[in-house]
Amino acid sequence: MSGRRQPDGGFALAELLVASSLAVVVLLAVLGALDVFSGTSSATARAPIGEETARATLRQLVDDLRQARVPSGETTPIDHTSTSATGDLVAAAWLDDGTATPRAGWLRYCVTADGRSLVAARRYAAAWPGTPGTCATTTTTDPALGWVSATIVAGDLVPGAVFSFTSDACFGTTGTCPPPATTVRAIGIRLRLQARDAGGRGRTIDQTGTVGLRNRP
Repeated sequence: MSGRRQPDGGFALAELLVASSLAVVVLLAVLGALDVFSGTSSATARAPIGEETARATLRQLVDDLRQARVPSGETTPIDHTSTSATGDLVAAAWLDDGTATPRAGWLRYCVTADGRSLVAARRYAAAWPGTPGTCATTTTTDPALGWVSATIVAGDLVPGAVFSFTSDACFGTTGTCPPPATTVRAIGIRLRLQARDAGGRGRTIDQTGTVGLRNRP
């Protein structure tokens, strides 16, 4: 009778190592596929949000500027706007204060110093109430007491010109360019937002619009 032991049906060390290696390879492949799928799904999900944000913000600017008014003693709603500053617009307008009758006031849309955020401000006043100050969110909550500013695009704005001004006094390299505010007959708006996923992937959303200043004297 032989003294040699019979195999007990277990795995040899080499077999365990091969099986473990294959399991690791399969696991890494699955994790990689999940990461790609997650990134693609996130970018796809965020892109429509970026587009809707851009459209809603553009609608807000256009609707507000359509309420433009010419204050007493001035010749245009944007007398206090520097047309060379394409990231800062101040306009006299009729503002909704929650009552049936719009209230005389002022609007400001400005780009922050880093070029990445857009701030909206408002102030109730018939005549020019004074310079709004730094382009940033304020703690003031009553437009009757001071400029009330809030960030409406936070960090997703692509740096660049937001406002452009159409004037009969400025054509290309002729005339007075940028034009004086008193000659501006239309304001162009361009919003470019970067829609990103958690991994930094995404695309640029571009929305444009134009508002005519038809109520100039």
